[in-house]
Amino acid sequence: MDLACGLDRNAVFLAQQGSAVTALNISKVVINKLTHTAHQHQLTINAYQQQITPDSLQPNSFDVIVVSRFLDRTLMNAIIDALNSNGLLFYQTFTREKATDTPPHNPDYLLAKVVFYQENTLIRSTPKRSAVYRTKNWITS
Repeated sequence: MDLACGLDRNAVFLAQQGSAVTALNISKVVINKLTHTAHQHQLTINAYQQQITPDSLQPNSFDVIVVSRFLDRTLMNAIIDALNSNGLLFYQTFTREKATDTPPHNPDYLLAKVVFYQENTLIRSTPKRSAVYRTKNWITS
C-alpha cells in the first residue's frame, strides 16, 4: 500500500517490482494521474480517492505500507495494525531538525527526534513489531 500516495512514485515503483498495489489519496487529480500511469504501463495499482481515516485501513491487510511526507498521528495505530504479521512499514516524514527552511513549518506535521524513542508515536512495541531501523528519513519495522 502507498498511503497518501502523492505523485505516484512509490506506488509505481512497487508495482514495477511485481507487487499488487493499493494507493490512497485525498486528491482526485493525483488518483486520476496514477490510474492513467498504471493503465499506460500495465501495472497492478488500485487507486482510490478518499479521505484517509483509521477506518480506511483494515487489520492484517498489507505486506508493505509506504508513507512518504505525510503525517497524521491519528492513523498510527491503524497503520501498524494494517500490516500482516511479517509486514514492513516504510515511513518518511519531516522532522523539526530538518536541514532546510522549506515547508511544512507547522509543528503538528513535524516530528521531534525524541518522539521515536520516548513516545513511540510511529512504532509501538507489540509482539507484531519488535524492531525499528532508522536511516536518513526512512523508518522500517
